[in-house]
Amino acid sequence: LLKSLSFVLNARQLQSGYRQEGAAGNKLHKRTDAITSAGFAIYLAVPFMYELRVLLDYACTDSCLDLSNWLTLENISRDLFWINVRNTTYFRTHPFGHPQPWWRKVFVQGGGLFVLLISFILVPFFIFSTSNPQVGVNPVYAAELNITVATNDSAAVFPIFSGGFRRHITTPPTWESLGTNATRPPVNYAAQIQEVCLAPDSDSAWSLPPPALAAFSDTLLRAGSTVTATWTFRRNLPLDNQMLYAAGRPVALTEATAAEFIEVVGGRRDGVVLRGLYPRVWRLLGNGGPVPNYTSPAQVDCVLTLSGMRTATPWWAVRCGDEVAGPTVAPPPPPTPATRDLLGSSGDGGDGSNDGDGGGGGGGGGAMTIHSDGSEWISPCESRGGGPEVVLISSEVATGALASFSKLVGGLTGMYVVYVLAVGSFARTFTTNLVTHIPYNEFPCTARLTALCEDIYAMRHVREFVLEERLYWILIRIYRSPAVLFEFTRTASGDEMPERPNPRAQRIAASAAAAARARPTTTGRGGLTRRTIAADGSA
Repeated sequence: LLKSLSFVLNARQLQSGYRQEGAAGNKLHKRTDAITSAGFAIYLAVPFMYELRVLLDYACTDSCLDLSNWLTLENISRDLFWINVRNTTYFRTHPFGHPQPWWRKVFVQGGGLFVLLISFILVPFFIFSTSNPQVGVNPVYAAELNITVATNDSAAVFPIFSGGFRRHITTPPTWESLGTNATRPPVNYAAQIQEVCLAPDSDSAWSLPPPALAAFSDTLLRAGSTVTATWTFRRNLPLDNQMLYAAGRPVALTEATAAEFIEVVGGRRDGVVLRGLYPRVWRLLGNGGPVPNYTSPAQVDCVLTLSGMRTATPWWAVRCGDEVAGPTVAPPPPPTPATRDLLGSSGDGGDGSNDGDGGGGGGGGGAMTIHSDGSEWISPCESRGGGPEVVLISSEVATGALASFSKLVGGLTGMYVVYVLAVGSFARTFTTNLVTHIPYNEFPCTARLTALCEDIYAMRHVREFVLEERLYWILIRIYRSPAVLFEFTRTASGDEMPERPNPRAQRIAASAAAAARARPTTTGRGGLTRRTIAADGSA
């Protein structure tokens, strides 16, 4: 339908031809009432509408003026229209010397503009807040864990575990199902809370040449060396902070723990227990690093096991849990391995999928197990093999176009600064350099200048191009001379101020007229006098 209507209008245009009346001014300029001025303001507010109309008129109309002169004439005509509207609608209705009405000051000019400016200042608080529809959930889609052993002076660092290829990232059905023993974090969407379970076995083999293995056992595995667990989280937004690194507190090896480590490397022990390897709950902010121990101080304890010692590709396995109670039962007698006492036999570590279903990942609380020291443990990822587990609470971030703009200006802070500076610069243009507009905007009367512009349009219409250009340069000379412009803009009575109602002068004039009507007059015959009869019949 719209296509057909477009064809009809194009056909009518071709049949009638383009107008040849010389673009004799804008028809909206013929009237200066409030409705016409409002319509012209809407017409100017439409992007490119005014510019396209002016360019099309110039292209389709014969004239001796070039494009620059044409635009100058259109600009002068437009400004004279606005000045004439002001003189007609305001100056001729507002009495001279009367104060401004309270409703205009409170609701239209002073108070209204104040509220509008305050609204512009407060808009960023909505744009960059979580109530903005352009702000959404920013979940993690990949997670990796690396565990390293280093000397106390970091002179030697050996990686022992690297996991993340086989992961299971889910949204728990409820916060209580995670068993964190902490209050639910203040989130707006359930998808902001995620549980990550990794396979217990490392994704890479651990194989060191004999010299490096000797250095690892003799130099690293001593009291004072540290074991550090570092998580790597990947997400889509923000564009300048898609990868986050979360490192737990380095766990210093004691004499006993170092001895157990050496026994594990030598194949004489199944595993070594490391307590408080990393915080269980992390908060991922829009900008900045992850925040540990969010709503919960729980630390994750893990058992490191070296598997496949009799094969060509040994690997480390990490099974983690959280101690939730003190010793409750007597420890089982040796030689029960500590690893199997803590989290049972090795599993397959899950299916390695990142299905993101709402099934709670590791089983929503895991299974209770008994460690060799008699403490009660919970394994959140028991159904996935009992591997490393972490709980993530992601903050909402800007999405869509806001995300791209946020990266361009350096984050939300940069967006706020750019917004405030732009609005401030725009508002400042209305309050500065106003004195420079006085000679060209404060006209008491525009009748003579408007008539000169109409004469230029008329000469163009009758194709008197010599007169058109001569009148145009007369108009330019008038604008170039402030004194001549001052004389050309006087009122019809020669006044230098706009014509405005003057109640005091009107009252004086009315009193003078009444006194003149009531003044006695001499008849001229015999010195008799008579009183002038007023129009209403009163003496």
